[in-house]
Amino acid sequence: MKRKRRWLGALALAALTAVAYTAHEFVHLAAGYVAKQAGSAVFVAGRPLEDVRRVELIEFDWIDVSIEGDRIEAGAFGIRRVARHRPGLGVTLLVGDDDELRPASFGARGQAGGDPGRVEEPLDATSPRLEAALTAAMRTDPELGLRPWAVLVRSGGRIVGEKYSGDLGPDSVLVGWSMAKCVTGTMAGLLVRDGLLDVAAPAPVAEWSAPGDPRGAITTDMLLRMSSGLEFREAYTDPFADALRMLFGSGDMAGYSAALPLDLPPDTRRVYSSGTSNVLARILCERLGGSEGFLAYAHRELFGPLGMHAAIWELDAAGTPVGSSYVHATARGWSRFGQLYLDRGRWEGRQLLPESWIDYAATATPTDSRGGFGAHLWVNTGRDGRRPWPDVPADAISAQGHAGQLVVAVPSRDVVLVRLAADRDTARFDPNAWVTALLEALH
Repeated sequence: MKRKRRWLGALALAALTAVAYTAHEFVHLAAGYVAKQAGSAVFVAGRPLEDVRRVELIEFDWIDVSIEGDRIEAGAFGIRRVARHRPGLGVTLLVGDDDELRPASFGARGQAGGDPGRVEEPLDATSPRLEAALTAAMRTDPELGLRPWAVLVRSGGRIVGEKYSGDLGPDSVLVGWSMAKCVTGTMAGLLVRDGLLDVAAPAPVAEWSAPGDPRGAITTDMLLRMSSGLEFREAYTDPFADALRMLFGSGDMAGYSAALPLDLPPDTRRVYSSGTSNVLARILCERLGGSEGFLAYAHRELFGPLGMHAAIWELDAAGTPVGSSYVHATARGWSRFGQLYLDRGRWEGRQLLPESWIDYAATATPTDSRGGFGAHLWVNTGRDGRRPWPDVPADAISAQGHAGQLVVAVPSRDVVLVRLAADRDTARFDPNAWVTALLEALH
């Protein structure tokens, strides 16, 4: 009987320890999320902290937040997390409170205040039908979890309508979340253009270079198509899932992801993975000589030509651009990015991206069992001819973010649509219906 009691006691202690560890990890990651999101919203988007807490951080009202100088702190139950703002670099979540971040700033770009030097106004008169569609597209619905920030429509290369929520406007620099993946893929295309990257070659990842390491068979193409086979759980409600631990628990996101083992043989199945995007971003960063070289190249070759001078690409604590999630831009800037894809890589008479790259990126991944994913670009072609968005033209391509962000280019209609939002994780947003309604309002 005593042995049984000891066994039950040990089991109860183990269970309590597991519960305590899980609770600690949850608060640690939640506080990191709040510090990072509050900091970026305040310093990059220029929004009041009270508004941020009332909208996208409403579920975390039990976490205290304070901002002093360039330092953002968030915490609860004795657990504190710290993030830092740097001019031109946005906000970085620290692992240690006193981490030294490099570089300290990035030029004069990326300050709040819109896209200087490139003023682009909508047409004076938006048709009544489009105006009604824009109003409907901006509908906030607490029950459905819909919290739109901005909607913009380009047709024939011109902005024909835009709407913003509250005090936001054309100069508001807003996060795209996973739309950053498409920007990362675009950067890969630019490096291919310049002879700096071969997507068919094995991915140059130090963690996979040991003789006999099966991950050495992973090519950059497989990273772009998310068919690397790396084990990565893309979940946002489980504190032990890789996505949360990478974004809000690790200071080296690419290193975290590159250290993961294979779950499947390379190039056998497409599995959505933010970790893959960050490994890819580190490869591009290394090819360009580090973070400063990467950011200078991004502004010179992509953001600058498109007039996206206010764009911010945030880094992790290791100094690597967060290729999965942290690109911020104005709605008008995002629309120009979409226009680049609609016009097959051309912008104002210059071929920024090779047409061959547009074709490559927009080709559905063969190992994608669900269909709809190209090379870090969403496509509207699926297996057996079925379209992910059945009522939208098959040639539509898009960048998509997990909080309801969209940049959709529809070449057959000469239209680019933008939606920026802070929808809840449980939101019931229907992109097929949303895109269809705006397209129908144009004709």
